[in-house]
Parts: sequence; C-alpha cells; structure tokens
Amino acid sequence: MLRYLYISISIITLPSLLPASRAAVENTLPPAPDPYLTAALATADGSVWIATEGKGIYRCTDGKTWQPMHTKPGYPPTLNAYALAQDGTGAVWVGTDNRGIAVWNGTNWKHIAREHGLAGERIYSIAAHRSQIAVATSGGISLYKDRTWNHHTRADGMADDIASSLSFDAQGNLWAAYACGGIGVLPASGTPVWKNMQAAWTHSPRQTIRQPLTATGTGLPSNLGNAIATYGPYTYCATTCGIARGDGKTWHYRRGRDYEAKNKGSLPPATPPPGTTAPPREQLLLEDYATALYPCEQGLWAGYREQGVQLLDPDTLEPQPAQPGDFNKAKDPRAKWVRQFVRLPGGALYAATYGGGIRKIADLPALPAPALTKKQHPAHPYLPSIPTEKEIAAMLAKLESGKPAEDPAFYWHEDWLTRGNWCDRYGLSAAILCAAAAPENVDIRFDNTIPPTWITGMIGPQRKKSDYLRHWLHTGHDHANPNVLWNPEAGTRTEAEWDDHGEEYPMSQDGPDVWARISIPEGTHLLSLYFYNPNGHVRRSGYRDYLIELRTAQPNLTQENIPRLIEQSPVLARTRIFDFAGSGCWKNFIVRGPHTCYLRICRNNSFNTILNGVFLSSMDTPPGTRPFPSAYAMPEKPELAPVQLSAGSRFPDAAMRLWSKTRRPELLAPGHRSMARLYALACYRFMGSRSSPALAASWQRALALWTPESEKTYNDQINAAWAEIQKNYPYARSRQWRPYSPGTVPLSIEELRYAQRQGIDWKQYRPTFKGTPAPTLEQLKQQAARRTQP
Repeated sequence: MLRYLYISISIITLPSLLPASRAAVENTLPPAPDPYLTAALATADGSVWIATEGKGIYRCTDGKTWQPMHTKPGYPPTLNAYALAQDGTGAVWVGTDNRGIAVWNGTNWKHIAREHGLAGERIYSIAAHRSQIAVATSGGISLYKDRTWNHHTRADGMADDIASSLSFDAQGNLWAAYACGGIGVLPASGTPVWKNMQAAWTHSPRQTIRQPLTATGTGLPSNLGNAIATYGPYTYCATTCGIARGDGKTWHYRRGRDYEAKNKGSLPPATPPPGTTAPPREQLLLEDYATALYPCEQGLWAGYREQGVQLLDPDTLEPQPAQPGDFNKAKDPRAKWVRQFVRLPGGALYAATYGGGIRKIADLPALPAPALTKKQHPAHPYLPSIPTEKEIAAMLAKLESGKPAEDPAFYWHEDWLTRGNWCDRYGLSAAILCAAAAPENVDIRFDNTIPPTWITGMIGPQRKKSDYLRHWLHTGHDHANPNVLWNPEAGTRTEAEWDDHGEEYPMSQDGPDVWARISIPEGTHLLSLYFYNPNGHVRRSGYRDYLIELRTAQPNLTQENIPRLIEQSPVLARTRIFDFAGSGCWKNFIVRGPHTCYLRICRNNSFNTILNGVFLSSMDTPPGTRPFPSAYAMPEKPELAPVQLSAGSRFPDAAMRLWSKTRRPELLAPGHRSMARLYALACYRFMGSRSSPALAASWQRALALWTPESEKTYNDQINAAWAEIQKNYPYARSRQWRPYSPGTVPLSIEELRYAQRQGIDWKQYRPTFKGTPAPTLEQLKQQAARRTQP
C-alpha cells in the first residue's frame, strides 16, 4: 500500500554496492521507465531505486539512466513490488506482491518467501534500524536481527496482521500503521508487547458514519492507516481520513478539505456538533486520503491520492506557504498520487507517483555525504530456521491451551498466491463467479444441499432510485492472465465482477457499496471473497480501497432494511483490501451455520466497488470427497500416497497433531487463531526432510504455496479438462453457446450435433486449422439446415 520509509543517510555508515568507477546520483533523476511506481529509495552509495507495479525494479547510479535489477540472478518470478529498504550492511531489500522478499548484496539476489518461513507472501512495507529489519507481510510482521527471524501476529498482540507501513523511531521502537486497526508500537526494550491505539469505528448513534465529524480533534481520525513516520518527539500517521500526530501522550488529527463533503455524503447527512468552529479551508489538508509522509528539517511533507503534496507545520499540521513547484498543477490526477518521497544527496526532493513516474517536488538543503567503507558485498540474510521437534511440541502445547469460542464468524487470513486458480482450493461446496455469464453469474454448487438461493447480491440504500447491482463483464476471454478467475463453465478465464455503479456518484459519498446476503448451512465453513482490479492503471479505476464488514442477522432482509441492519447488528469481522491491480487477493472468513451472513464491501470513498467472486467450503467434509460435476472443466484431484518416513526415522506424532489443529482454527482459542497458519508452515518445513514427497506436496497445496511449476501443472490440467469437455459435449464446441470460450467454431449446437452424427470432424472449422475443410463451413450449414427442415 502507500507507505513511508525514512532513512537518514547522514547518520548511516554503509558499504558501497557500486564499483568505484560509477558516479552517484547527485540532484537529478531521469524519467522513470514506467509511470506506476509504488516505492522509492535513496541508498548510502548515492544510488536511487524505484519499484513498479508490473515492470519490475530499477536502479539509477548516474542520474541519467535506469538499470533493470529484476533481471539479475536470483530475483523471484514477479514484476510487482511494493516496498524498498536498505539494511545496516548496505543490502537492498525488496518486497513483492506474492513472492516474499528479495535481498540484493551487490552481486545477486537472495529470495526469501513464505515457503522459507516468512510470515506471509505479500509485502506491504519494510523498515530498517541499524542491524534490524522489519517486514510487514500479509500474515504478520517478520523481524530479522542477529541472523534470527521472529514473527508477530494478532496472537502476539497486534490489532491487525497487516501493517500498511512500518517505521522505527530513534530509540528503535517499531511503529506500525495497521491496514485496518489503527496504530501499534513494539518497544525496543523490555517485554516485546504491542501497544495499540485505535479510533472509534463509527461516530454516530446509528453506526453509519465512519469518520469524525470535525476538521480537527484528538485521537486518530481513522483506523485505516496508509503511512507512518517518526521524527524528533513526534510520530505521524497518514490515514484515509486525514493525518494524526502523536507526542507519546496524545494524538491530534487534521482532516482534508473534502471532510465536509464526506459528512454530507453520509447516511443520513451529518454535520459537526453544535458550537464547533471549523478552521478556514486554507488551514486544512489538501484532501482526507493521505498516502505518504516525509518529516525533515523544513517541516512535514505530506502526499495525497489525488491532490499532490503539501508542506505542513510539524507541530500543528497546518499547511505552510512553501509551494511544490508545478507538482500539483499536473492535469492527470494520477500523476499527483504520491506513494513515497525520496531525497537525493544534493537535496532534491522527489515523489514516486502511481501514474506519473518519478517527479521532483522541491529543492532542500544537501545531505551530508555518508561515510562509505571499501567496496564489499554484504552477506545475505539467513533463512528462518526449521523448527526442532522440541519447538514443534511447544507449538502444539500452546495451541492446546486456552478455551475455544463459539463466535459465529471471524476473519482468518488473506491469500495473494492462488489468484485465479481457485478450482479445488476454494469453493469446495459452492462458488459464484460474479457476472461471468453477464447478465447472469456462473453458479457452481458441489454440495446438493445448498439451495440455488444461497447468495443474493445487492447495493446499499445510498443510491439513486433506479440504480441496482451491476453485472459487469470486463473481458470474456483473458486466458493468459493468472489473476483472472478460471471459469470452468466456459473453459477460459473470465474477468467479470459485481459493481455498485459507484462511478456515477461523488467519491465523497458513502456508498452505494456492494452487499451480499449469504445463507450458511449447518456446520463450519470457509467463506472466501476474491478481488482483482483489472483496470487499475486506467484513469480513476485505480482508486479502489475497500473496508469489508461481516454481520449475521435474520434472513431475507432487503435493501431497505440495511440501515436498520447496520444499526442493530454488530460487525463480527473486518478487513481491508487495497492495491489489488498487480495481483488478485483472497479474503477468508470462518463462519458457522446455520446463519444468514450479510457481507458489506464498503466503497470507502473509492471510484466504485467491485467483487469478483464468493466461495464457500465446508470445513467438516474431508478434502477430496466432493465429486466435480462432469460438465465443468476442473483440474485433476491429487492422489495422496501413504506417508513414508526416511530410513531410521520415527513417526513425528507432535507434528501430525499440530498440523491437524492448525487446519481447524475455529476450534482454537481466539488469541491462537492467527498463529495457526505460521504453525502450519512450521509443520510443513519440519516434515519436509522426514516424510514422503506425497505428504509434502499435499501440505504445500493446503498452504497455497504455489510455484511456477505447480501453476503450469494447474494450467495444463484445466486446458486438458476443457478439451475433454469439448470432446464429450457438442454444445461446448459452439461459439453461439460461449462466444469467449477457446477452441470453438462458428456453428450452432444443432449443426454440431448433425456433424457428429455424420462423422464430420468439427475441429477442421477452427481458425487454426490448416487446410480446406470438407465439407466447407457453408456446405455443412446447408446440409444441417436441410436435415432439420420440416
């Protein structure tokens, strides 16, 4: 996400990673090789690094050219990166979309991913302090120091497993801006216990308003954090509702100039309390949605999503008269979307923007030259250690302690690796591919006890009278894009979604939102949502950042009942989804039935709200026991071989018991649930050298540890499955039935059935056929027409 990483080059002594003959960047940068930047970093040797969404990693060493670094040996197989940092040895750390981290030591990359023991596959932020590195992942924060990794999750006191941004203060305390949980700090000394600060989730008796009604105030303005920074006595946090400053005792916030419009766009429209005096407009932030922070001797530079940059007073957060040149005059608002600030040795302050490349903001004083040592290549970080049998037993004892709760629903985790390859992973009971057969959905049910009405989509009440949930087919055939959900009914990947038509409403309006009413059968189920932004680089479509809320209530509530539902039914689980244009993301909840769940995808002042799919899997039915309907193109089910241990090994009972417990988080104490995935990963690594390859492959699959090889196998299987469907069913060959399906021909189902009866090979009518069909296409159509005439 949008993050802040402040490295004071003047106080870090780092080795150079460049040959002595290379010149460093002084005060200018060339245009970026791609406009969609996500992070930037000035290193102690004078180089500047940038991360892109879709085009890889680049380094500039001379102020003139950008060198691609993702082509160097050892870089993971992805071109999306979202975080950059330099550690105390001079190595550069890169955080990717779903392949963990990559560390550059001047010669090659070292890849450390979730399968190696990292807490999660998606990296949101990386922060460095002397010999310590903190990595914010999709599964918690992984800390590296003294060759040792430690991991922190909600089980360790974090308010959210996902931190949008990390920052160390001068004392070594680690600050986290949670994606959906406020702010947390981990002290550098004493007991490592997280201290969290949160705003109220709602600010009205009817529970409908999610931001403060005043332009300034005490506390945090929002729990949805985007960036965090520390400087001197202060900590600053940029949120979706303004910027907050903390002094160790109290937090104060200042809102954007759009706060009044957001108040009016609430349901019902809101106004500040009587007697409240709002500051003049010129004393407010340029906008509420703050994305980046750079505190320095000049003040606090703030970056925004649409309105560019602004210099603020570090004490009061009031705007200062300094002007950022022509930066805020760009006609394309995407060129003003600041993702991170970077300051060059000569003092020039640049912004990495999401749509405008690297852009200069202002000239600040030159930075002192860093004291560089002789050229050397830092040692790569160690991988997380494989747990011992004693450590596995301790993990088991911890999970067995505590009392399970009978809560009807809770948020579990997110998954950035599976992407569109959902078959036999998600939706093991039922699946809705939203709008994949627009104006209808593709509704697949593997459990015949689930009724056709198990899910109903709608939009919220904050809408025009004639508006409704839109079924939008973006691309009918996007076979090569792994982020797009596989459509087993059509034999291709179909990019489609429900959307709330939000582009027809001001972004300051709360809603309409996408809602779903879901009937949960008896038992425990995994409820999974899939999000992918297919046009995130197209104009305002990149402005998609949603808050997801899950409630339970009585069945059959309608659109008109939603305000009462919000007021009377508490939110059981929350999470947030953002930055999903480079890769798709799964959001997973555990729900108990029988219940009726109401799922709200809050537009959250975005361009509009989209949802690609909803999937339900019974956790009470053993995997592999559900038959696939024969008319769907699904991958082959794996065959599990008996567990075989290496010679001389004894059966690791504790590891097997621990694995079993991690698969049922609803049976664990609430405080232990988020550690279950880390413990499952520990089991997988522990058993890796002790058991048969079949067991390792099964656990790898259960943990969604996809590799390029397993993705290729999956694609080969689904393509073969579609070929088999076409072999057995004439309707699957007809372009009239599925115009976007691969390998179809321009014949009707009746004409194809006629051809089959006559022994005519239908494949010769494909565009790829080399030769002359016999009979020709027109002759076949005429023959079939004569046979069907009365």
